[in-house]
Amino acid sequence: MRILKLLGVSVLLILFPALSWYYLDTGLEYRKEAHEAMLPKGDLNELISTRRFTTEYDLRATCEGMSTMLISRKGEKNDATIQKLYDQFDDANNFQLVLLNSTGLTPLPEFDRDNFHVVPAQLNYEDEIVLLDNQMRVRTNHTFEKESIQKLVSYTALLLPREKGRDIKQRK
Repeated sequence: MRILKLLGVSVLLILFPALSWYYLDTGLEYRKEAHEAMLPKGDLNELISTRRFTTEYDLRATCEGMSTMLISRKGEKNDATIQKLYDQFDDANNFQLVLLNSTGLTPLPEFDRDNFHVVPAQLNYEDEIVLLDNQMRVRTNHTFEKESIQKLVSYTALLLPREKGRDIKQRK
């Protein structure tokens, strides 16, 4: 009986704190790596000035003050992924998707919503996704490969502002 008590106390005083520390340290390392990967790498003006795409649409007015996923679409092969990205973040605050739709492609009318804009554009590069913060700074660039999309989703979740939780008030 005494051994069981000693074992129980050891688990409470040593094992649980060690597991908690490991879990928190792993999360801290992940956030540090994500923060490093998401350091600003330029801004929307630089993307426009390098002529990676051309459009008559004023992207600066659309992207100002909103976290934006700028998606280039040269073909229809990635439409399912674009739909999944939209479904993932359609309820997020201060977030939008801007689809740079190559000339001649159908504009995906089912996405006609306030936080999804389809912009006709001439694309000078392959399909990619650029994550912009609310100050129009480029945070990350991604391809449509599975691993890259997974990183994009986690980085976007870290970039979005969290909703403030409801205060708990005690009744008097």
